Amino acid sequence: MQPELQAQGAPPFWTSYVDVVDADETTTKAKELGAVVIRGAFDVFTLGRMSVIQDPTGAVFATWQAGEHHGAQLVNEPGALAWNELMTRDLDGSKSFYSDLFGWECNTAQMGSMTYTEIKNAGQPNGGMMEIMEHMGPIPPNWMVYFATADCDATVAKAIELGGSITVGATDIPRDVSPYCRIPKVGRSASSRSIPSPKADCVRRPVHRACGAQTLSSYEA
Repeated sequence: MQPELQAQGAPPFWTSYVDVVDADETTTKAKELGAVVIRGAFDVFTLGRMSVIQDPTGAVFATWQAGEHHGAQLVNEPGALAWNELMTRDLDGSKSFYSDLFGWECNTAQMGSMTYTEIKNAGQPNGGMMEIMEHMGPIPPNWMVYFATADCDATVAKAIELGGSITVGATDIPRDVSPYCRIPKVGRSASSRSIPSPKADCVRRPVHRACGAQTLSSYEA
């Protein structure tokens, strides 16, 4: 983690990057929509061009204009990125901001006892949004990353063995609520195990590359 972030007391976190055609234009538009530009667009050697943005609710993400590096090439397999999820205190505002910025389609529905917003990009599932409820405590708005795993319980045990802490243990999610079966949260990331179901293909879907797709994540420690 950069020294200035450490000085501000920022905790270790994952940064989700969104694929864009033009990082400069996207950053300018984000600012017009009420976002705070933490770092304007800059070149990352010959790999690409990026910027770091805080959305109007406080969640941080990055843009990625591909050069030689096109982002994640393996997703939805054990050990690989599987999902990105925004936790926000202003669901309607977040839906409006990201729809206007990236053209995402945000569909909110009641799923069992919870309300969940699925993000679609070019018609393909691309992530989700959830509103931070009072019982969740004073957590800041954030983008959380999910990693696919063949066995959530074994992954939890391994995480503890390696020094990780569990904020939410492996939890069964009904089939009619989510394409994921068991979802533990380890620190500031989560893992998911897919269910073999005709309706549940999110974890095993092929890579879908399009502008506005959440393309990779990096960890700041």
